[in-house]
Amino acid sequence: MSHVATPSLLGLELIKQYQGLSLEKYQDADGLWVVGYGHLIRDRERFDEPITLAQAEELFQQDVDYYHQILQRCVRMPLSQHQSDALLSLAFSLGPEAVQQCAIMRAVNQGHMADALALWQQQASPQTSLAVQRQAEAALFRRVLG
Repeated sequence: MSHVATPSLLGLELIKQYQGLSLEKYQDADGLWVVGYGHLIRDRERFDEPITLAQAEELFQQDVDYYHQILQRCVRMPLSQHQSDALLSLAFSLGPEAVQQCAIMRAVNQGHMADALALWQQQASPQTSLAVQRQAEAALFRRVLG
């Protein structure tokens, strides 16, 4: 039985909002090549020409499925819809290895949801674009707590 809910429209829109959309490939802050809604371009993928919105949506769905599977494997505590959506956004942002090893995930898996929320909120300052994303994720995660 999975502890992670199927992504909701609200969760998917949050991810799209903070990943942004680029129909042309670009290098992110870490020097990685991405396209669409934050799709990491893999070794065998070629995006020499701009992609279409339909291609961006297809890549996004593939990435959603990929990160959802990762969360299904690593989350050991039952999550609400909002918590699942917030963790999916975090996974998109951190990447597959980092999300599994982060302190937020450890707190979630220990059932310490208030601690997970506090860790999320600590990452929400200073005011950077990533901090704003973390605030939105934390707000979504918190919906179930209070």
